Amino acid sequence: MQSQILILLSSIVIPTLMALFFSGRFHDRKAWLISLAAIAVVILNVLSLSLGSSLGVLESLEWNWFGKIFAIVATFVMYFFLPPSLRIESGLFALPSTTNWKLVVKVSIGLLLFFWTCGYYFRDGALISIETLLFQASMPGMDEESLYRGVLLAIFIAVFGKPFRIAGIQIGWGALPIVAFFGLVHGLSQDLNADAVKSIVAATVMGAGFLWLKERTGSIWVAVLVHNLANLGATSMNSLPVVN
Repeated sequence: MQSQILILLSSIVIPTLMALFFSGRFHDRKAWLISLAAIAVVILNVLSLSLGSSLGVLESLEWNWFGKIFAIVATFVMYFFLPPSLRIESGLFALPSTTNWKLVVKVSIGLLLFFWTCGYYFRDGALISIETLLFQASMPGMDEESLYRGVLLAIFIAVFGKPFRIAGIQIGWGALPIVAFFGLVHGLSQDLNADAVKSIVAATVMGAGFLWLKERTGSIWVAVLVHNLANLGATSMNSLPVVN
């Protein structure tokens, strides 16, 4: 547990320090305080996952369902402690809206094809249980999007604002810790080798895509859907036979 927290802290702290430096807010006390609040949110999420798992509910199942549910509930509780403007910014209760749904659909399909292709090339041929498919089709998107692109991104936007227009969305340096954290945490949780590097690259691309979907639609829910479909498809690919 301690090593997991250290990995998560390094994954969020270093990109946050970089964002503070590049944005010119490194000596801004308020920016530091809000950034520390964002890091605290990450720690609370990890503790919620662990606490939910330790309660022993649904412990006979293969996956940590209750830990994920507990973490999702904790994220939504944290949402209600945000100032009203950041609640709106988080997009947790907003319906998706955009001026160009065709573009959103194209980006969504592109992300799915990319991640499914990664799943195919990373496959090991192991059999996948029905429970695994159900878990991947529901829990990761709900937990990670509500946290990363919801509450956490809203807090970082409070620090860095949205001064840049990139690829049709307004965003600021707060995107750096969100995207970097999402990528790093999916790779550093395993031994640092070629597979870990591949995981980091794939997750970073997907994290940037999910952030774009959230900002383009003003809601986390398209990102949640695409995230879960991406995980479901990539997991399904894993069971395909490996030809030597």
